[in-house]
Amino acid sequence: MRGECRRWRLFAAGIVCTALGIALVTQAGRGTSAVASPAYVLSQIFPWSMGAFTVCINLGMMALQALLMGRAFFPRQLLQLPASLVFGVLLDMFCHLLSPLRVPWFCLALGCCVLGLGVGLQRLGGVLLLPSEGAVLAVSRRLRLDFGRVKVGFDVALVAAAAVLSWIFLGYVTGIREGTLVVAALTGPISRGFYEWLHRFA
Repeated sequence: MRGECRRWRLFAAGIVCTALGIALVTQAGRGTSAVASPAYVLSQIFPWSMGAFTVCINLGMMALQALLMGRAFFPRQLLQLPASLVFGVLLDMFCHLLSPLRVPWFCLALGCCVLGLGVGLQRLGGVLLLPSEGAVLAVSRRLRLDFGRVKVGFDVALVAAAAVLSWIFLGYVTGIREGTLVVAALTGPISRGFYEWLHRFA
């Protein structure tokens, strides 16, 4: 029982760090992360927050998982819903609190580290995945493809969708810049490093 509670605490800490990391990266003004780019663009088009659109997109990701996984999706994976709601609220809160910051590259570097820590903590907890990662896992298992390759394809598709929406509704591309590439390149190695380091104390 204690072990299970500890794993959920790690997952909760991972959610907090992930939301903070994405907020820092976004606040840097050099583009946001691939997974957050559609929500960011939609928040620039419509009068909803980035966190609110993140929850909506996560609901779509959950529906995709349910379609691919069938009965295996229920009931545990339904816990992704409250996790997504908490994540969306945290994302909006951190974006608001960090709005006065005006140190782009520091925010971007710190955001990559905190985001990597968040992913590593979620992986260490091993109890649940946020819907975006869960959808990637469901697709990779259903199609018997490598998780890493599916993740890359997923991120590319999200960035492309964000770029198209931005161009159609705003007339220019927003939220996708050099920071998006930096986050994509660094988050994986950083999360692995944190996971391996923290795993020694688990």
